[in-house]
Amino acid sequence: MAITGNEANIIRRHPNGTEESLPCTEKYNHHYTDWMHGKDAVLVELPREATCMWGEHAPTMDVGHMQLPRWRLTQDGSTIPKVQTISEGNGNEARGAFKGYARGFAQLIASPTYYLSVPMIINTNKKLTNDTSPGPINHELLPRNSLAPPDALYSGIDECPCTTRTTKILDSYVATSHGHCEHVIETPEECEAAARILGLTPVTPRNVSRNGTLPAGCSAISTNGTWKLLFNFDVSSSSQCGAGAPREPRAVGSASALPGVVVQLDIGLQGKVRITLRSNATTVWFGVGFNATRMYDRPYAIIVLPGSAGVQERKLGDHQQGIELEGSVEVVSDTTVDGERVVVLERKLQGRTEDYFSFNPSATSIPFISALGCGPTFAHHCSKGGADITLAQWNATTCLCRDKDGNAGSIDGVRFNPQVCAPYPTSDLWTTHNGICDIKTYGGGLLCCKSHTILLDADQEVPDATDEYQLKYRFYYEDYTNQQNTFRLWWSTEAWNNEYDIPKSKANCLDPATPVEQCEHRIRSEFHGVDVLSMGNGCAEQGDPNTCGNVTKIREEDGGKFLLIYAAPHCHAPACKALELWNNDTGELICRSEPVYGTGMGAMDEDGYIIGIPPCVWGSKEEGLAPPPVLSLDSNLTVLKIANNTYGHWGVMALWQMRGAYLGIGLPVAA
Repeated sequence: MAITGNEANIIRRHPNGTEESLPCTEKYNHHYTDWMHGKDAVLVELPREATCMWGEHAPTMDVGHMQLPRWRLTQDGSTIPKVQTISEGNGNEARGAFKGYARGFAQLIASPTYYLSVPMIINTNKKLTNDTSPGPINHELLPRNSLAPPDALYSGIDECPCTTRTTKILDSYVATSHGHCEHVIETPEECEAAARILGLTPVTPRNVSRNGTLPAGCSAISTNGTWKLLFNFDVSSSSQCGAGAPREPRAVGSASALPGVVVQLDIGLQGKVRITLRSNATTVWFGVGFNATRMYDRPYAIIVLPGSAGVQERKLGDHQQGIELEGSVEVVSDTTVDGERVVVLERKLQGRTEDYFSFNPSATSIPFISALGCGPTFAHHCSKGGADITLAQWNATTCLCRDKDGNAGSIDGVRFNPQVCAPYPTSDLWTTHNGICDIKTYGGGLLCCKSHTILLDADQEVPDATDEYQLKYRFYYEDYTNQQNTFRLWWSTEAWNNEYDIPKSKANCLDPATPVEQCEHRIRSEFHGVDVLSMGNGCAEQGDPNTCGNVTKIREEDGGKFLLIYAAPHCHAPACKALELWNNDTGELICRSEPVYGTGMGAMDEDGYIIGIPPCVWGSKEEGLAPPPVLSLDSNLTVLKIANNTYGHWGVMALWQMRGAYLGIGLPVAA
């Protein structure tokens, strides 16, 4: 069969047999990636995104983040593909776009029998809610992180904003008692994780509020050796970190670097430091070394011996016992209750000599090491560990913040990979500091839009109504005669990522006098012809080499050249203005597409939504088409995306979904 075109729609069927197309304001078909295979192809591995009906994974866009399906083929020597990918012009916003090929070109497939569809649908049906206000958009039922303005023609949910249901956990956090957090912790769950990562122990249950007297986000107060966690959802709070600090510096904190050994410090009260050491090991020695990450640092250490053997102060050597120092600590108490030994010590802040550590009541953290011995006599340890004691001013509000220098962690259990943001000039997302590349500033997109995700905050009521809809596909085809198969080509202006953020313009774009260019955001990518075949995983299929453009064949048989037959950009409302594809070697604008926006209320004419993204199609003069451009594997190409940034937008796209063909098919081609 020769597939010459297709259409896709999202509909609702009624009991009387009629059907209606659904507007974007009800069901937003963000995108889909589909596959058709024939009788000689057996699907042996589903894409993980296709398991979404069980809620395991999220549909992701195209192939940059996608595990591809895999087929086992019956080999018969035929060059006709047994599998085809269907994804050009995919989504509600391309329903009015032409998805077809010039005469003589098609997607060939042998004996099609099976269709696999992996769509991403966002339900914004206002009729399922209690909102009776005019218009099709529920402007009240939006998460706090939505960037849509109050009078938007679109739903802010369409942009997949991360919500307070999203669990974002970084690998590193910092504590501060001054000013504000540069990067605020966003949920109570992340607050608890930050306290755990910073080693705050013990911690009492968190208190969640919207209290303007607390700093925004996560904070903690330490008194009497324990930490009380606080979380404030009020991001506009002007309260600063450090409120309630004593007039004279007094730092307190506790941490554990080793199971069963806890260190608590109270630094500055009456010019002294109180050191409390806790251990559930009562028959062997345990100890702690201050201002060190390993014994190589030769730290000042306190060793607690079992029974009545007392306490030693030592200057440790490099993996050696070092020397015992003259005692400077006073044992305030030494008790064992329910199998836990608690030793409370006091000494002056200033060490007697350089061999002693001097404690600073204004410090914010102290690295330390700890160890458990193998017996009662101080000798080689059986276990060891290292950590930092996070210090806060006594009874003061200490803010726990995302580490401004950290860019590692997970979002809902999925590891964040900043390396999908390609280096310049393949992408300019890093050089422009786009928020999509940093876990601290990732505020919306595919990682927050998994299957069955509720795009409302945890404290918002979720409508319990259900809805039913269908995806409808129509294919245009011919019997196979001698049509040329088109192989899939793909590239993303975001390069390896598939999504990016549009930052809000600093200009007043609502003022008609503001120049247009001040309200436009642009990204670009430079790449080579071979990249649309290989680096971008252009084929989107595993198992059938006839489906894909064969780079070796192009290089060895066609002089490294191939034809561009069809180019369909993919972008989203309400910001998308234009996408361009350039040949840098010739200075030629190969393709430019400007989306068509609706002006009404019905399906495929929704005001504020894209209703069609015109593709570029090449073919014969008889059809009124320009001849296909000839690209080389080493062609230098650039794609450009232009967007309106009157407002900010999360996780938008700028993709190129294309089709190519081999040379030698008898068509005139572009010079």
